[in-house]
Order: sequence, then C-alpha cells, then structure tokens
Amino acid sequence: MGELIEYAKVSAKGGIELSIGMTISTVISALGTIVVARLLSPEEYGLYTIAMVPATMIGLFRDWGVYSAITRYVSFYRAKSQEEKIRPILKAGLGFAMLSGLLSALFTLATSDLIAGFVFKKPEVASLIKISAIWVFSMALFNMGWSTLIGFEKMGQNSIVMILRSLIKSTVSPLLVLLGYGALGAVLGYGISGFLAAIICVFFFMRAYGEIGGGSQDSMRSTLALLLGYGFPLAIGRIVSGFGNQFYRFLMSRSCSPEAIGNYGVATNFLIAMTLLTSPITTALFPAFSKIDGEKEVDNLRKAFRASVKYPSIFVVPASMGVIVTSRPLVFTLFGEKYSQAPIFLSLVSVGQLFCAIGALSAATLLTSQGKTSEIMKANLISLLIGVPASIFLIPKFGIYGLIATTLLVTFLTVALLDYMIYKIYGFSVDFRSSGRIFLASVLMAAVIYVFELLFSELIPLIRILIEGVIGLLAYPVFVLLLKGVSAEDLEKLKVIFSRAGVVGRLIIWFLSEIELLNNWINRR
Repeated sequence: MGELIEYAKVSAKGGIELSIGMTISTVISALGTIVVARLLSPEEYGLYTIAMVPATMIGLFRDWGVYSAITRYVSFYRAKSQEEKIRPILKAGLGFAMLSGLLSALFTLATSDLIAGFVFKKPEVASLIKISAIWVFSMALFNMGWSTLIGFEKMGQNSIVMILRSLIKSTVSPLLVLLGYGALGAVLGYGISGFLAAIICVFFFMRAYGEIGGGSQDSMRSTLALLLGYGFPLAIGRIVSGFGNQFYRFLMSRSCSPEAIGNYGVATNFLIAMTLLTSPITTALFPAFSKIDGEKEVDNLRKAFRASVKYPSIFVVPASMGVIVTSRPLVFTLFGEKYSQAPIFLSLVSVGQLFCAIGALSAATLLTSQGKTSEIMKANLISLLIGVPASIFLIPKFGIYGLIATTLLVTFLTVALLDYMIYKIYGFSVDFRSSGRIFLASVLMAAVIYVFELLFSELIPLIRILIEGVIGLLAYPVFVLLLKGVSAEDLEKLKVIFSRAGVVGRLIIWFLSEIELLNNWINRR
C-alpha cells in the first residue's frame, strides 16, 4: 500500500501543477483571444476561425496514439527499473513526430486551395490555411514532447510550456494584427506560438533523454511497431468520438435557433472551469496507473482504481452539484440576464460531471495504461452506433435539450461500457456504495443551497453566489461525514497524498484537518 500512496503523492503534486498551469494558460489565452477579436472585423475573425478548422481535423489523423504509447511505456519501464528500454521508445517517438508532422503539413499545403474553394466556398481563406501548416507540423513535436514529460512525471515543465505558448500567442497575434496583417497575422501568430512551444518541448525532451542510461538493441522499426500497435485502436476511438461530437453539433446548427445556440455556448463556457480541475486528474493518473502491471498486481490495480474514483469524487461531485443549483446567479453575474436559457442548459450539462463518481475520470485511463486500447475503441464505436440514431431523433425534435440528452447518454454509456470491461478483465469495479454516499451528501448540500436560493432570490446574484459557496463549504463536510462517505482513514491518506503539493497542497491539508476535527466531534456525540 505504501507504494500506491507514493504513486498518489506524485500524481497529486503533478495534477495540481498541471491545474495551475492550465488555469494561468487559459486566462492568458482568453485575454489574447478577446484582444484579437476586438482588433479584427467580424468577417476577418470568421476567416481566422475557418482557417484553423482543417488544421484541427488533420491533427486527428496525425498522431495515431503514438504519444499516449510513449507516456505509457516510459512510465511502465521507469517503475520496473528498466530504463534501458526507454531510449528506443523516445528515438522512435521523435522520428515518428518529425515524419508525421512533415507529411501532415505538406498535406495541409497541398489541399488548402481545394478545401478553401470546394469545401468552404471561400477561396480567400486558402492562404490562411497554408500558414496553419506551421501549427500542424509544430503540434506533432509539441505533443511528442508533452507526452514524454508526462511519462517522466515532470508536470511542472508541462505547465511552463503551456503558459509560454499562451503568452507567445497572446502577444504575437495581436501585434501582427495591429501591424495591419489582419486575419493573416492572427493565424501566423498562432503558428509561431506553436512552433516556439514545440522547440521548448523538444528541449525538455532532450534533457530527459540525456538523463537515461544506455539503450537496448531494439530496432527503430520494431519499437515503432510496438507504439503503433498500442496506439492505433486508441486513435480510432478518438476519431470515432470526434466524429460523433461534430455530427451532433452539425444537427444542432441545422435544428436550433442562433439564440438557443448562443445560450448553450455560454453554458458550456462554464465547463472550462470544471475542466481545469478534472483534466489534470486524468492526465496525472495515466503515468500512475502505467506503473502497475495489471496482470501480476491485480490487487494494487483495484486499490488504485477505486481510490482514483473516490478521492476526486469527494471534490468534483459536490462542486458539480453546486454549479447545478447556482447556475442562475452564476450566468446572470458573468453574462447578464439576457441569456435567459443558459442557466437551465448549464444545470443540465453539469450532470455529466457527476459521472466522475462511476469512473468517468479513471476507467479509460486505467484501460489505456494497461494496453487495453482496443477495449476503448469498442466502447467508442458502440456509443457512436447508439448516439447517432438517438441524436437524429432527439436534436431535431428537442433542440438544445436533445443535444444535451444525447451527450449525456453517450457519455454515460461509454463510462458504463468501460466499467464493464474492467470488471470482465480484472474482476473488480467501482465502489458504488462509497460513490453513492458521496453523491447523496452532495444532493443534501445542494438542497440546502437551493432553499437559500429560493428564499433570497432578490439578492444581487454575486452576493448570492458568495453566500451559497460558504453554505456549500460548511454543509457538505457535515453530510459526507454523517453518511460515512469519507472516513478518518480517507482523510489521513488524503493529507499524506497532498503533502508534496506545495502551497495549494498545504491549503487542502488545512481544510482536511478542519474536517478531521469535525469528524472527531461527530464520533464523540
């Protein structure tokens, strides 16, 4: 168990470092985007947006899961003290990134006129698509370096790269627009930021490479075959999932009014804040799970999986439930009362975050870490086969409500399938009793907040949010302790896990210590 706690300490530290980096990066990028949008005309900003669509789509077919494979094998071989096997992995990864990035960039250049004229019916965007090829090439190297750093659990360096990329983009793009380059300058700034970030990533990559001892005699060809064999099903799963999301949005654009889509866009913007909490958890769990050999250490894998579901749920589920019941003051404070539909949309889309309690953050990561990538592909294919017919019925008939229902259905189905596959392969599942208690405690907390919201709806929205936040922080610990959703042992483990997480970790430990005092008082009653 001590080994698992050690893994958890590293994951908690890395997750917090990533969360801080993502938060700072997101704020900087948002400011840069606002400046660019204000400097460009609506037509120019539209061309800039359109120009980056092919680059994003081509990116889906560029990486083929190789970079996830790098993270997995680097983590696994480090845990098994077989570092001599890491060098061939990194060599093959770098070679693949150079080749795939170059080919993808050349494809972007070769098809830019066709895409601009035939697909978009906007020939003037062809030159912008050509410039986006810089970004296409750069992201191959960036993702390779990023995945390597995750494998070595150097999340602090990942955060540095994210922040620097956002700073460069938010400086260069507005500057080029101010110099009179318009949409061309915005796209060029995007490409330059990606290229410089890729160089920084490669620099960190080479430093990590230099820290490893002599390599094995595995050939580049056999190593690349290993990486592709692992990553190909994962890539297919991502492509399938990406197609589904684009198809649902296509139906939305055909079936919903611009007003409804605008309200939905405002609602989904709030999920970015939640992603700053959940995405680093998923990223940090990947190398932690990869250290465990599921074939030989099933019990350790079970303990790690259940902890990875329970401990994030302690924080994510009540936070999501809080957003659900405070959606009205949240939206009206930040965006104004003109977005009258956004609060109900926000409440509904936030339901998807509650799936954390059944393994939404952990199930796919566990299977990926153990090389069961074909299982993830199967789950995504099954979800698509059900999601597409459901969307064809629900979205035209119910509009945004149908889109949200489709998304929740597909997400729940995917998580349920992954949970079933884990049970089928390894014989264990989520601790549903523990998750149920955390969920019930969150519901009771939300009920208290909702009563306050009803009684004091005349207060200024900002004041309501602040008071309701305090109510939630006070009510949730009481309910989760009374329902035995969190034990004294859990609190002690969490304090140990966050012991290396810097200032944020110390704040969390202080809060956990206060909950521990409350738990002791409750147990004495």
